[in-house]
Amino acid sequence: MRGSGPGILLLGAILCLLTAACVGSGLRPIGSAAASSTAIVQATATEGPFELQLTLPRTTWSTSEAIDGTASLNVSKPTEVGGSGEGLLGFSIIEIGGLGRHIDGGWRLDCQPYQLDPTKPVTSPIRKSGGYSPGASGADFYASFFADPLLHLPTGDWTITAIASFVSIDPGQSCHLPSYELTAPITIHVQP
Repeated sequence: MRGSGPGILLLGAILCLLTAACVGSGLRPIGSAAASSTAIVQATATEGPFELQLTLPRTTWSTSEAIDGTASLNVSKPTEVGGSGEGLLGFSIIEIGGLGRHIDGGWRLDCQPYQLDPTKPVTSPIRKSGGYSPGASGADFYASFFADPLLHLPTGDWTITAIASFVSIDPGQSCHLPSYELTAPITIHVQP
């Protein structure tokens, strides 16, 4: 039996608000109009001809699940840039509240040339990079985090940010300013 009573209208209004909240914050649910905890979610940053996009399959995870997602860097026209030999894409993972744990992506400071093509986006799964001091506060967490080949996080709210960092290259010249750093963050919830 199909209905169109107040319950259906309320459900439609809630889904509309969730979708509007996601779009207004730079996050977009993809596919169905389900809540962002179960729908594919994207965050996008654009500067000039460059677009960075982070895509996660959902925003709610359990501590036993490996968190996955993909970043992609797209260009609107063929462009040459310079960046780390480790790649143009990195990730930071920051705890919201809680103990304030954070993993900042790390790159070598070399300047490798990259030819970007609008038909071939640069992509990367979420990956860990960075380091920590063994004597620092929270060193046990960081040691465990980097020892795990997969991305598991403790209970709490976390922001995963895709970062594209690179500089302009003029034809026949080397790396120089202006530089670009695009960031696309998505906040997730990790439950027991």
